[in-house]
Amino acid sequence: MMLRRLPGLAVVALLSAGCGSASNGSANQGTTTGGGAGSGDAGTLADGAPVAGETDGTGGGSSGGQTDTGGGIDAGTVVDTVSTKPADCGSAASCIANCKEGGPAGCVAGCILDTPASASTELKALLSCVDTTCKATVCKAGDTACLDDCVDTYCLPELLGCLENGSVGEATCAKGAACIDICNDLDNPWTCLSTCWNGMSANGKSRAAAYAGCAAAAKKAGEKVDGACLVEIATCFGDGNPGTGKCYGIFDCIGACKKAGGTDDVCGLQCVGQLDDAAKAEFKALSGCWEGEFAKTSACQQAFLTCTAPAGTLDCAGALTCAGSCMGGDESKAPGCMFSCMHQSTAAGAKAYLALFSCESSGLCPDKLVTCANPSGSKGCSDTFGCVQACVGGGSGEPIGCVVSCMGAADAQGAKLLAEVMACDDACKKSCNGDGACKEACTKKDCTNQVAACIID
Repeated sequence: MMLRRLPGLAVVALLSAGCGSASNGSANQGTTTGGGAGSGDAGTLADGAPVAGETDGTGGGSSGGQTDTGGGIDAGTVVDTVSTKPADCGSAASCIANCKEGGPAGCVAGCILDTPASASTELKALLSCVDTTCKATVCKAGDTACLDDCVDTYCLPELLGCLENGSVGEATCAKGAACIDICNDLDNPWTCLSTCWNGMSANGKSRAAAYAGCAAAAKKAGEKVDGACLVEIATCFGDGNPGTGKCYGIFDCIGACKKAGGTDDVCGLQCVGQLDDAAKAEFKALSGCWEGEFAKTSACQQAFLTCTAPAGTLDCAGALTCAGSCMGGDESKAPGCMFSCMHQSTAAGAKAYLALFSCESSGLCPDKLVTCANPSGSKGCSDTFGCVQACVGGGSGEPIGCVVSCMGAADAQGAKLLAEVMACDDACKKSCNGDGACKEACTKKDCTNQVAACIID
């Protein structure tokens, strides 16, 4: 997504001027007394230079009486290379980014000294975060990629605070994000970034800040931004209007959008954006439940049940049959079919349907199949076994639904005995380590007792 690049390259351009670094490339922290990040003398921020208005030729004393043992630069040694003095924090950052490596030693300090008092707090906070957090504790000297990620994670509020000059425009979040994406390809993106940010409407800024904050939190937690912040991304690109859609209908929306020629990304964002607030929250709760065995945890099962909102009459077997018919062998349709069929199910049917996918087994999960089938017929295990074999080996397009239907026609004892045969066979095949001949022999070789009990039932 475009907006996710907002912090990174801009800060690298700022850092490339040597801001906050000693001549050997290591972090020049400086030591302040009585204050943390953002409270000390600018000697901790940029080549030992004092903040605008805080001149000290001996050690960089701040206006609050704090001392900096890192070595301040006398304001008289600053080389004024700035033709246009910074008007705000963003333009001050741009000024610093324009200070080329190998240029006048006082260039960075000159930018800071020329920064108006109204913006010095924001600039100081950003540079202090970069210097004392990213350069001093997180990243190695010269590792711009690390600095990029560090600012994304730890200094995002300070970055947005520096861009903010109090102006608002009419641009939506989506247009502002597109503008910001272009800025990041510039050698010095700060003026561009400030123009884009402050050209957004108040609503656009709010949406962009919500995404940026979510992205930073996701990175810090080691989560994938696209999943954790999908709602915030969609809200930004939805640009406007509160949605009315329900969570269970999102794949129908995506399908219709794609049929009309939309791409996966565009349709996904549009359709999430069209959900109402409750549905957005319900869909976001599924962000960690799509990979692997999606319903393995009870939290994910509950999230799927909440989103799909079962309100129909299908039992578990009916849901399985519905999903098999809906997919028609096309696995790409699986999520949409699952949502649709669960919505058409009863709460108990949908819950049993999900339970089939939560077990550790890679086979048919026999005990869960029995629960799903809810056997209420009169057939014994032997007849049911024959029915199941026909499902698995007879080319059925929906074998699991077929198996559950067979078990549903059995009596309770017959279904129980058949589940024991399946469990034994599944355990045997797992121990074969991929050996086809071994798997073929399992039922006849290792599960004879269970098979015999089934036959005489």
